[in-house]
Amino acid sequence: MAMMEGFSEKIQSSLNNISKKSKISDEDIKKTIKEIRLILLEADVNYQVAKEFCKIIEAKIVKDDVLKGLNPSEQIIKIVKDQMIELLDGNNKLDLKATDIILMVGLQGSGKTTTTGKLANFLRKKQNFKKPLVVACDVYRPAAIDQLITIAKQLSIDIYYEKDNQNVLEIVKNANAHAIENNNDLIILDTAGRMHVETELMDEIKDIQTKFNPKETLLVLDGTIGQMAVDITNQFQEYVNISGLIFSKMDGDTRGGGLFSVKKATGIDIKFLGISEKMDGLEEFNPERIVGRILGMGDVLGLIEKAEELNTEETEAMANKMLEGKFDLNDFLKQIKMLNKMGGLKNIMRMIPGAKKIDLSQFDEKEINKMKAIIEAMTIQERTKPSVLNGSRRQRIAKGSGVKVQDVNKLIKGYENSKKMMKQFKGMDPNKMMNMLK
Repeated sequence: MAMMEGFSEKIQSSLNNISKKSKISDEDIKKTIKEIRLILLEADVNYQVAKEFCKIIEAKIVKDDVLKGLNPSEQIIKIVKDQMIELLDGNNKLDLKATDIILMVGLQGSGKTTTTGKLANFLRKKQNFKKPLVVACDVYRPAAIDQLITIAKQLSIDIYYEKDNQNVLEIVKNANAHAIENNNDLIILDTAGRMHVETELMDEIKDIQTKFNPKETLLVLDGTIGQMAVDITNQFQEYVNISGLIFSKMDGDTRGGGLFSVKKATGIDIKFLGISEKMDGLEEFNPERIVGRILGMGDVLGLIEKAEELNTEETEAMANKMLEGKFDLNDFLKQIKMLNKMGGLKNIMRMIPGAKKIDLSQFDEKEINKMKAIIEAMTIQERTKPSVLNGSRRQRIAKGSGVKVQDVNKLIKGYENSKKMMKQFKGMDPNKMMNMLK
């Protein structure tokens, strides 16, 4: 996950600077804490939250007598990490049972309708709700209903809507009856997105909450809005009981100010993060793992989870083909697609502990996509038997994939080198294999 990339790089850079010093002075500590405070403020973290965060770090460094101990830089980094986790920590899981209702609320443009589909998909996969039902409750914008219909169809998830009915309470009542009749085990209500916190529309979701008693009322916040997330959350909380938050659009270089401000300022727990535009791009919020990624310490559990989502029989068969020397460009293409399913090579590398020492620019997604385009421009014969790729064929492939012939040559050379290396591993002692890879 390329979450808060600029923020992450700056924090890592500041901590790396102090970790390089053999001796750390009081002045070094003050400089680092000042840098961290400025980085937090640049990321649009609430001023009071940033100030208190740095004050606590400084107090802990003094209290623990860090400068007199062994590895003071490591202790300082641990203090920063622990305090970041504490800032985000809380009850981050949904406690749901069959027939529960989830009420989704948020401002227009926050990604609420897309998040509704993602949440239904997540709960079906991860919490074994076999037949969730999404309900279109935005009677003011026909496009919102159409959007939810498209998402539900894409995910093969049940949907209930009434395009000609303007009575939201009646729609919810009818959706409940529909769910009972069709054995739906979870109901997710996608309410109207508000341009701002309007009394009339807030009364509407207040009535839904009062009459239908949803187990969870989740506020979807745009991850790019910074500390405004605090004001929006407080305004919604004045009308309805918000039980949890979902930050959408957390992929890319989101500054992250809202994420680090909202729990401390409002007391409401973050439940999920939207980490990509894909329908499986919703992740349960785990402070320790998020902070690990931000500080470049990796996320081994996240990596294992992503690997487990893949077809293990297919990956095992592919590994065997590689070791047998039968790995062709069709398999190479499958491997690229698997990496995309896991979130891309660069994002996978970020989950590996110690990846902060690696130049991730070499894992550019554009290069990966270029390789994919080259292979897809080949015939079945060329993918299966790359040895037939003479000069004229390579020119045709380059033209068909919109790249230079040198790019095609580079891919073929890389493939051949990988194949030779894999042949060396066949029947090798595992310890010897690991030594070769070091």
